Amino acid sequence: MPLIWKDDPAYPLNAAFMSRQLDVRPGLADRFLEVNAGGNGVVVKADTIIPLKSGSTWKTYIFTADTAVTTLDTGSLTLGTNYYVYLCDNNTDNGLLLLSANSTAPSGYTASNSRKIGGFHYGRRRNSMTVADVTSNVVVPNSVWDLCHRPRCSPEGMAYIGNGVWVDIYLVSVNAAITFSAGNGSPLTGGSGRSAYNAVPLTGTEGLNWYNFAELAQRSGKRLLTIDEWIQAAYGSPQGNDTNNVNAWSATSNTGRQNTGQVVNAISLLNIVDCAGNVFEWTDNNSDVGENFWITILGGSWNSGTGAHSRRFSEQTAATISTSIGARFACDSL
Repeated sequence: MPLIWKDDPAYPLNAAFMSRQLDVRPGLADRFLEVNAGGNGVVVKADTIIPLKSGSTWKTYIFTADTAVTTLDTGSLTLGTNYYVYLCDNNTDNGLLLLSANSTAPSGYTASNSRKIGGFHYGRRRNSMTVADVTSNVVVPNSVWDLCHRPRCSPEGMAYIGNGVWVDIYLVSVNAAITFSAGNGSPLTGGSGRSAYNAVPLTGTEGLNWYNFAELAQRSGKRLLTIDEWIQAAYGSPQGNDTNNVNAWSATSNTGRQNTGQVVNAISLLNIVDCAGNVFEWTDNNSDVGENFWITILGGSWNSGTGAHSRRFSEQTAATISTSIGARFACDSL
C-alpha cells in the first residue's frame, strides 16, 4: 500500500508543521510575502504552504516557486489605498491569487471561499537621501504584511521599521468621531484614529492633548512612539524650507496644517510621511518637573521653516492643547 504521510521534513505536512500555532508555513524565515520588482504587486515566496477552507472543505496549497500576485479584482491601483492579498478557491487544484481594496473578500468571491493572507499600502517610496529621489504610485515595500509578519493591531497604513516595530505611515487622523467626558482634554468616551492618506491630521484643534492621543492609540491597539523609534522612522526626511513647501509643509508663511501626504518629498528612508513639518508629534518620552508632566515633541510644525527636520526637538506639558501638535502611532509585531 502507498505511504501518504510520514513525520519527515521531506513531507510538507509533517508533524512540525501540523503542530504550529499558525497554520501557514512561510517560504522565508518569518514571512511569505514581499514586494515584487515592479512595485505593482507582491510575491508569494517559494515553499509557502497555506490552507484555505472553502465552504466546509479544507484545501491546502503549496507554492513550489516564487509566485507573483499583480491581478487586481476591479479597477486600478490608486495612490494612498490599502490593498489586500487573497487566496481564492476557483474550483481548480491551483487556486487563485487576487489583490483587492475590499477588506472582506475580492470581487466575485466571499469570505467563505477566499482567505485574506496579507496586504500592503500603495503610496510612495524614498529611494535615497537625494531629496527628490521619491517614487510615487508603488507598493510601499515595508508596508507589506502577511499572516506571519504583521503588527498586533490592524495593519492598514503601517510600515515595518525593524526591531519588531510597525509605525503609522501617516499622521493620525480621525476614524470614528471623538467625544470627551467633560470637554476638551478630558478623558475620551468615544472615537478612534487611523493612518490615512490625504486626511486632516488630528491636533489640539480637535481638543486633544497628550493624554487623549495616548487614549486614541490604545483604542486602536497601538501606542505612542519612543524617541528612538521616531528618530529611526524619520531618518532621511528632508529638512523644511523657509520660503516654500517643496520638501516639507514648513514655509514660514503657512497659517495651518495640511492634509497628510501632500508634499511628495516629505518622506523618510523608511517611507514614513510628514515627519518634518506639518505638525509636531507627541512621543511617549516624559519627565516630571515640579508639578508639570513634560512630553517630548518632535519634527516641527507647519511654519517652522528650516527648523522642521528629523532631529527637531522640543517639550510641552502633557495637558497642553495645541493646534500645532499631533501624533502618529506604533505597534509591536504579532
